[in-house]
Amino acid sequence: MIEDSLLNGAFDQAKAFAQSILDADPCNHQAYAYMVLIDRQMHSFDELLEAGEALDRDLNYKKAVYYGNQELAHFNALIKEKIFNASLEKIYYQSIYAYLEQDYFTCKVKLAAKLKEAQMFGYTHGSFYEKLILLKNAADTKYAAQKEEYIKFYRDELTSFVYFRNLLVDIDFKYDTSYSRDLERIIECHHRYLKEIHQGHFHKKRYDMNYEKECIMNDIQKLIDGYAALDQERYEEAYKLFRQMGDCFHVDEIRNQAKRLSKLQERYHYALTAYKEARYYRALNAFSLCLTYKDSAQYYHQIKDILITKAIFLVKIVALIDLCFFMYMLYSNMPK
Repeated sequence: MIEDSLLNGAFDQAKAFAQSILDADPCNHQAYAYMVLIDRQMHSFDELLEAGEALDRDLNYKKAVYYGNQELAHFNALIKEKIFNASLEKIYYQSIYAYLEQDYFTCKVKLAAKLKEAQMFGYTHGSFYEKLILLKNAADTKYAAQKEEYIKFYRDELTSFVYFRNLLVDIDFKYDTSYSRDLERIIECHHRYLKEIHQGHFHKKRYDMNYEKECIMNDIQKLIDGYAALDQERYEEAYKLFRQMGDCFHVDEIRNQAKRLSKLQERYHYALTAYKEARYYRALNAFSLCLTYKDSAQYYHQIKDILITKAIFLVKIVALIDLCFFMYMLYSNMPK
């Protein structure tokens, strides 16, 4: 009866039928499934699939699946896959445009992010997924071939900032920072300077711009080298590089982090040396100051156990000495 009402578009009548079923049996999953269609005024589940709207937040859908409607859950999985495939198609055509414009870096970054998302959710089949893989491989090849050429060409051009922005995007993606956006603002400012120079105005700024460009390049190189040093646990070197940078980028937080890690690393090595030389009290104190660094907590508890064992041994020795002294006094006071 509910299906006939839905097919005829009598949604109020279908809702009344479904509600009467739920009043009699609150666990009827099929009735909840029909309520999903009724709320959307759809005639069939195929129409629901065509609409392409995920059902995860729908209360009736949740109840239907909870009470065992696997068919509706399958429909929802198909809907979400359809939505995701549509997003794959959109990214594919956007990346094609970037590829044709020879912006291989943007192309490969877009594709890498979307492919990672597809692998995370298990949507690793379908024609567009395969197309994205092929396009990303082509973009990687083109970008690698273009990289050396870009370095040479951009070295003496203002647009060299674009290449370095791409390097900073890699850092932003890995460390959740915003250095590339900082550089974007600098690029916009310098493009305005360059336009003024080409129009014959502010000739003095040509030297100022070139000098500032050199400072920015140095800061970018220090930034990249600093993060490379962090990755290799050369924290003192990273801190020095970040400290030498100017005001082009906001590095206060990472500089303080490098400084903190440098101190922790120094304490850790001092503590480890003291531990190997059996200077346990110094080692214990040093490890207590860097418990969050590497395996310091493990060493800390291990040294505590050693010191406790030594203390128990000393107590036993003292007790034995006291016992011997007592026996000696007892013997010496005995009548001969």
